[in-house]
Amino acid sequence: MLYDHARSGRSGGGTALLCRDSISVTRIAAGEKKSFEFSEWIILEPLLITGDFNIHVDVVGDPVRANSMLLRQLTNRGEHWI
Repeated sequence: MLYDHARSGRSGGGTALLCRDSISVTRIAAGEKKSFEFSEWIILEPLLITGDFNIHVDVVGDPVRANSMLLRQLTNRGEHWI
C-alpha cells in the first residue's frame, strides 16, 4: 500500500510511506514548511522506527551515533535503504 502527501503547487517532492497491506496506517499530520515537507503516521507494528535520520555513523565519538548503534544491537534490527 502506498500512502502519500504530495507537495502542493509544484511538481516533485512530498512524502510517502510504502508498506504491506496488513499493516494498519493512519496519517495524523502532513504539511509543508519553507524548506521541507513532513508527514506523521500512526503505524501499528511491534517495532518500527522510521524517518529521515541524519546520524553520522562515521563520527566515532558522537553520542547520538553510539545510542543509535546500541539501539540497533539491542533490538537486533538493521537499516533498510530504499
